Amino acid sequence: MFNPYMYKFRNQVRIINSNDEYVISLNDEIKPDTAFVFNYGKYKMTANNIHYRPSMNDNYIDRSSLVYESDRYLFMQFNMRGIAKKHFVIYYEYSSKIKIFPIAYSYFDKKTGEFNFIYQPDKNQFGFADDIGGGPALWPIEVSDDGYMICYFNALELLEYAKSSKASDSFKKIANTLKDTDNPVIVRVKLKK
Repeated sequence: MFNPYMYKFRNQVRIINSNDEYVISLNDEIKPDTAFVFNYGKYKMTANNIHYRPSMNDNYIDRSSLVYESDRYLFMQFNMRGIAKKHFVIYYEYSSKIKIFPIAYSYFDKKTGEFNFIYQPDKNQFGFADDIGGGPALWPIEVSDDGYMICYFNALELLEYAKSSKASDSFKKIANTLKDTDNPVIVRVKLKK
């Protein structure tokens, strides 16, 4: 968790340092600049609050998983450990087992400076609730240079979701065109500028 994380945004490379506080940007001339600073306040990971054996009850936050960036937004996940207000829960359909993770999905609006956590919208889903198309929750696997959040689902997932009462009629119509053996379905969501 102490290795730098890098991702590409437009013609720049973004680097998040080892404790995830500063996001450094390198342009095509390899000139560094600070793009963002994550202010963790009293929940910042420091040498004083990290133990030899970290615990899920620790009171610090760190970035978890990949970061996706558009012209306006940063999409991120954070490990909230002991300060998580809500946990991400996976329910195993064919058993009574569940797994609980203190992961919080979030987005930062670069235009307004607003930061929001996104709590799990439904069972076994993560990301943004699809309150427009009536489908499953959406979370990017990529953000394209032309401003689309790219997500994908396997066809069987979408067919199963179409059977639920939460699926809209328009979503069910789309799902009716699929077979469970079809290739994964790509979803493109145009992001606000």
